[in-house]
Amino acid sequence: EEEAKIKAEEEARKKAEEEARKKAESEAKLKAEEEARQKAETEAKLKAEEEVRKKAEEEARQKAEAEAKVKAEEEAKKKAEEEARKKAAEEAKIKAEKDADKLAEEEARKKEEEEERRKQEAIAKYREQQKLKEQEKSVPVKPEIDIVEKDNSIPEVDFDNEEEKEKYLSELAKKYGNGIHREQFKETKRIIDYVVVVKDGKADEYKKIKYDWGGLYFFKNGKSTSSAIYITETK
Repeated sequence: EEEAKIKAEEEARKKAEEEARKKAESEAKLKAEEEARQKAETEAKLKAEEEVRKKAEEEARQKAEAEAKVKAEEEAKKKAEEEARKKAAEEAKIKAEKDADKLAEEEARKKEEEEERRKQEAIAKYREQQKLKEQEKSVPVKPEIDIVEKDNSIPEVDFDNEEEKEKYLSELAKKYGNGIHREQFKETKRIIDYVVVVKDGKADEYKKIKYDWGGLYFFKNGKSTSSAIYITETK
């Protein structure tokens, strides 16, 4: 009985130890599985976060590249437009200069032709007058305006000197009074139609100078002017 009791206790102890071992193994296994699961979850989470980070970085990179490309295309477009504008402006400038040169040449040519025509007409007229004078005696005709048979009858005035100019015109206004006053001066090789126009006490001096070779020039207050201005303002 004693031996049976000892044997039973020994078997019970071994059984308890075996159960404790199995329990410990089971718990260790469960713990290991839990740790492995947690580790896997952590790794999966880190991997997912890394993928999200990489994806965000890639999207940011692609976005930056796209923006840089758009900006570069826009700058290239603006640069091309600016170059095209400068080129067009330069071409327009060159064309305008060529047109201006061409126009100036044409006007100069026409002016030369006109001067040559007037010169030839004047020469022909002069020769005709000389021929008539040789054939018959001219009959003097009294002109409608005063004729002064004297050279240098018009005072010389420096119209570039404002003080001298104003003084001279002021004296003309006092001398002639309001109205249009005409005189003609015959000189050796030219005839001067001298006109003083006084309006509201202010005088302007006009000259029409005709040379015996046919040249015709107009002046207002010592400055060259056009025939249109002379005719209009001395009416």
